[in-house]
Amino acid sequence: YLVPFQFTLDELRKCKTILDFEELVICPEFGFRDAMDYYEKSATHHLLDRIRVPQLIVQAMDDPFLMGNTNPPNDPSLPVRIHYTPHGGHCGYVLSENHASDGKTTWMPTQLARFLDHVDQNRGTR
Repeated sequence: YLVPFQFTLDELRKCKTILDFEELVICPEFGFRDAMDYYEKSATHHLLDRIRVPQLIVQAMDDPFLMGNTNPPNDPSLPVRIHYTPHGGHCGYVLSENHASDGKTTWMPTQLARFLDHVDQNRGTR
């Protein structure tokens, strides 16, 4: 059976930011006090030292999910590499906006392929 939402369509339409949406929808649905409580309980930064497979994080500075957050520097002691780009939104752009029909990929897929090749070539060296 379907459970009715605890908000109205008008309330949803008034959401102007991701924070507004999370306060209205996510927090009540999953039992968080507010968005800050949600962020605190969902954070994983304290687990980074437990990563065993190297990670590449491509972080666009114009990502609306993370705008205004602190962008941590790379920590050489962790198997995590963060590459900051000025643009890319939340999920990156796979095809060029200017030449979407020509099939040319943009920076993100190329860098991902290079990273995976590096991981494959260095498998078992640690």
